[in-house]
Amino acid sequence: MKRGAKLYLAVLVGVVLLMASTDVFAASAGLEAYNRGVKLHRQGKLDDAVQAYTAAVGADPRLALAYVNRGSVWKQKGLIDQAITDYNTALAINPKNDFAYYNRAGAWRAKGNLDQAIADYSTAITLNPDLYIAYEQRGRTWQMKGNALNARRDLQRAALLQKKQGK
Repeated sequence: MKRGAKLYLAVLVGVVLLMASTDVFAASAGLEAYNRGVKLHRQGKLDDAVQAYTAAVGADPRLALAYVNRGSVWKQKGLIDQAITDYNTALAINPKNDFAYYNRAGAWRAKGNLDQAIADYSTAITLNPDLYIAYEQRGRTWQMKGNALNARRDLQRAALLQKKQGK
């Protein structure tokens, strides 16, 4: 191998390693901010939690859970459209995120869009058949729609799963 080719290969390897370490750093910074957001969220410091989750997605835009949790804060603050936007972003990153569907269903229900809420609860259940809270909330949504049969079926399934899981 000629000297120029060796130098090119060495530079290329160095660039690849630098890019990989930058991704690891970004992921690490994103997770650190995400964990800070979770702690603040649990403490009820919603504005600080939003800032931490925003820092998390700024450091790692692929961190779907940060979008889900920031969406949950927006929902707690009554900013339902912002919550739905964050849940949509999380689902664009990971379309199999059962918690994003579950949380978005709650946001749709808060907006009065019961059919969309039921659809999202159903998707969450399809992705995670043991997610008893999705059955429970879908059952409550069926009650709101006046469908007692579907409500009873879902609420019974939720109770069975809760018992099975020791909750």
